Amino acid sequence: MTNINGIRIVFVDTANNSKNHCCYDPVEDRFFEVESLRELEDHDEVYLDSSIFQSMWSEIGELLREGKRVFYFRRPWKWRELRDGLSEELKKKFGKKKSDFGDTYALSKIPRTWKWFREITSIDVEIKPLLTLEKFYYKNYQRLLMLKSLSVDVDRDIDEVESRISMIRMRCNMRCNMSSGIWMMVFMSLTVKLHLRCLSRL
Repeated sequence: MTNINGIRIVFVDTANNSKNHCCYDPVEDRFFEVESLRELEDHDEVYLDSSIFQSMWSEIGELLREGKRVFYFRRPWKWRELRDGLSEELKKKFGKKKSDFGDTYALSKIPRTWKWFREITSIDVEIKPLLTLEKFYYKNYQRLLMLKSLSVDVDRDIDEVESRISMIRMRCNMRCNMSSGIWMMVFMSLTVKLHLRCLSRL
């Protein structure tokens, strides 16, 4: 079933660690679960909550290649306000104010505008998983430097982490095609947003 514009939409409360994603089709008023976002290929537009886990990027990429549009909720700090505004309706429908299916329902009540949802692009799919990995290793790198300052022998671990970060950055450079000014600006913008810093030893 489609809406009046002929577009099938679905709202998703994402899950991690092998849990199913909870979904809501507002046109059919149907709640259901899927193991993978790929199972939503029959929908034209997919609206995710603000939690995009590392394992989901390849699934999002497949949806984009199928011509689907994928968005994510860009104001997670508004969740409490949203639930409070729908509290009576959520309690009546789900028995409590906060639940996975309740959150999908709450998402469906938000205007589908840029203010609330940001569209995920192929650039995001290519670059953000790598930058997330880099951020993870950089945190480990900072922890190792702190241990070294306490005279703990971690030089070998530091070298390994630096090597991994270098490899990730090389992959970012290759995928971004750094000769393109547009890609360079996108790469730098995402790097700043993730609060990454250059490593002096790289």
